[in-house]
Amino acid sequence: MRSRLLLTVRTLIFGAIIIVFNSAAEESSSVLDEHPSITVLKSQQEAWNRGDLNGFMNGYWQSDELSLVGPEIITRGWNEALARYEIRYPNVEIMGTLRFDVIDIQPLQTDYLWMIGRWQLNRANERSSGHFTLLWQLIDGEWLIVSDHSS
Repeated sequence: MRSRLLLTVRTLIFGAIIIVFNSAAEESSSVLDEHPSITVLKSQQEAWNRGDLNGFMNGYWQSDELSLVGPEIITRGWNEALARYEIRYPNVEIMGTLRFDVIDIQPLQTDYLWMIGRWQLNRANERSSGHFTLLWQLIDGEWLIVSDHSS
C-alpha cells in the first residue's frame, strides 16, 4: 500500500514538473516571437539590406554612452558608431545581405533586456557569421540597443 502511494505521489510530482517546464518553454517561445525588440531587430536587418545605414542605426540608443564591442575595437557613442560603419561599409555591395537569428531573450527588469543571437553576412565573394549579445533598454517608450557585443 505504501509503495503504491509513493508511486502515485512520484507520478504526480513528475507530471507537475513536466507541465511547469512546458509552460515555461511556451512562454519563452512567445517572448521570442512577440517582444518589441524583435521588431526593431528586423527593421535593422531590412535597413541594412537596403543599404540604409541611418535606418540600421535607428535601433541603437542615440547617445555618447552607446557601446559597440567588436573583435577589433570598442566604439563608444552613436555618432562614432555610424562613422565607423560608413567607413567599413561604403556601399550596398560591400554591405551585402545581413541576417539575424535570435537565440534567447532574457528580461532583466521591466525596462532592460538581454538578447543573444547569431548574425550572418553574405557578400558576393564572402560569407561571415558570428554571435551577438545585445543589452536593450526601454527609453521613452522605445526598445533600443544600449550595448552591442558582436564577434
